[in-house]
Amino acid sequence: MNIKPVGSTNIIKIYNDNKKNLTTNKLEKKNDSLEISDLGKSLSNLALEIPNIDNTEKVEKIKNQITKGIYKPNPELIAKRMIDIMRGREL
Repeated sequence: MNIKPVGSTNIIKIYNDNKKNLTTNKLEKKNDSLEISDLGKSLSNLALEIPNIDNTEKVEKIKNQITKGIYKPNPELIAKRMIDIMRGREL
């Protein structure tokens, strides 16, 4: 086994080498980039094609029912819609 003594000059040299690496890494400028796939672009266009539906009357009716404590959601319909959305059948 060969054991070499560690001198203070070796430690200083290693420190200075690491310091040089840190300063050169700071000077490197990296640019971020983003690419949107064709599928993403088509989904963006799809959102523009969907007409804006005004549900304010329906929402107010449900709010009033909730406030009065008479709102009874249909759990079977909710479960069916959740499954359809998870399977991708509906947006």
